[in-house]
Amino acid sequence: MFASLLFLVSSAFASNCIRHYTPDQVHSIRLDSGRWKVGVESDGHWAALSCRPELRSEFFDGANAYALDADGEGNAGKTAHFLFYPDVDVPRGVSFEAEAQGLFGADRLEIPLPRTGQIYLNRSRYEQFRTAIRGVDVEIDAEPANPAKVAALKTLDLYTGLFPSRAESMAKQGKVTVVLGRNSTEEFYPKWLWPNGRHNANHLFAVLFSQDGNGVLEHTFHEVGGLFRILDNEYAHGLTWMAAYDQMQKLATSAKAKLLRQCGDLSIAMRQIEEIADPSKSIEYYIENVDTAGGYPMYAWGSAVFWKKINTELEANGFASMYALLDSIHRDGWEGINERRDLDRLKAAYARLAPKPAPFFAERVDQLFRNATLSELLQATKEERRQMGCGSAGDLREFFVSRDLTQVFLAR
Repeated sequence: MFASLLFLVSSAFASNCIRHYTPDQVHSIRLDSGRWKVGVESDGHWAALSCRPELRSEFFDGANAYALDADGEGNAGKTAHFLFYPDVDVPRGVSFEAEAQGLFGADRLEIPLPRTGQIYLNRSRYEQFRTAIRGVDVEIDAEPANPAKVAALKTLDLYTGLFPSRAESMAKQGKVTVVLGRNSTEEFYPKWLWPNGRHNANHLFAVLFSQDGNGVLEHTFHEVGGLFRILDNEYAHGLTWMAAYDQMQKLATSAKAKLLRQCGDLSIAMRQIEEIADPSKSIEYYIENVDTAGGYPMYAWGSAVFWKKINTELEANGFASMYALLDSIHRDGWEGINERRDLDRLKAAYARLAPKPAPFFAERVDQLFRNATLSELLQATKEERRQMGCGSAGDLREFFVSRDLTQVFLAR
């Protein structure tokens, strides 16, 4: 509720600022008195807008998500600054560019994010590590001691193997850039005690923040793995989380770890459903109306659990998996698929890939995403947890097993 109120307040704030944008003009973002502000050049002089539009910071969670950057704050650390340009309610022809006069001096390392933003790092703290993974050119920008670097590289190695068609297109598209930041050394404001980040598959960059670089594997699978997401489908975001949850599950070797992961995923589904204002609707309804209250949690994490359930069933039956489906879309695009609704497009793509099991896939997709209400899914999920012998929802053991599995992955 608090995060929702902040969103409303910040949205109103941003709307009031829109009148200060000058149509068809480049707006520069500069450091002014220690804060990043949006301004315009007039008669050879730069002036900050009297009402500062927010600088996008989608990597913030919960209460930090929107409001803080209305004043141009909230995305800078001691030796790292992250700017994401406004992209909501911006008049036609308005563009942005960042200028960092004097920031870090000769040690400034600039990482442009095409048409999206700009990152500035102090090269005395950060290093650029370059390598190639299955033909994909990769750059990791991180502090040398940040353990998240190893996880990011191993994730790229894993996902280029899972999605060879996407890896082939990435190799032709250009360099992949992954930037890693730690609150323990940067002392970002606000402090990111939980992993946060963002990715852009079109422009091949991912950003990941954490407290100390440890215990962030699941989020790494989402953000770095998000570079392998399909395009032009509203289920794509949830499918990145599906892969993250499923890969964490596959790391579990003991019966106890497997159970805790399964229980934890079901807890995620329950939590997202319980945040929905109207549980009489389906998952599909909230995906198609993602701006509805509670829509985003289902768009991201809630739908992922049910995609993972379908993938588990596909693999158990020896059918083409969700990974094969997604990679076939990377290879063949949406050619020959004329369905309007995104769920039907995925079913049609699966039928193109694997005609024989396609009816099974279509039936399970319809059951979980279209026909069942969220109230029915909640009751079924609670019963599944009871039959599996899970503890109470939110059992901390279900959370901490993810940290144990990180060590398994890094030791590979």
